[in-house]
Amino acid sequence: MMSDPYYTVHLTSVKAKQRSVKSIIVPWIQTFQMKVKMSGLSYADYVEQQIRAVHDADASGYLFWNASQNYDVPFEVSRKLNSLLLKKKIAEKVNAGGLH
Repeated sequence: MMSDPYYTVHLTSVKAKQRSVKSIIVPWIQTFQMKVKMSGLSYADYVEQQIRAVHDADASGYLFWNASQNYDVPFEVSRKLNSLLLKKKIAEKVNAGGLH
């Protein structure tokens, strides 16, 4: 499962939501580089795939975990991806006639 960060985070987030319907699910995102190479992804892409999985699972956010406290790459990935997702959401509302 470590070789597919999207699958791992999405599956566990969805299952947690199913088990705990009254709970707010906020998954931890692995933002340290141990075993990232197993996925064949760059470190930034590994982090991005996990964030996309949280978004697609409709979880209530996410937390980064990095024991060395090095969050430069994860914060940059998060900023870029959240900006992209927001633009996409706005475009969908405009196309649906929800924004004028």
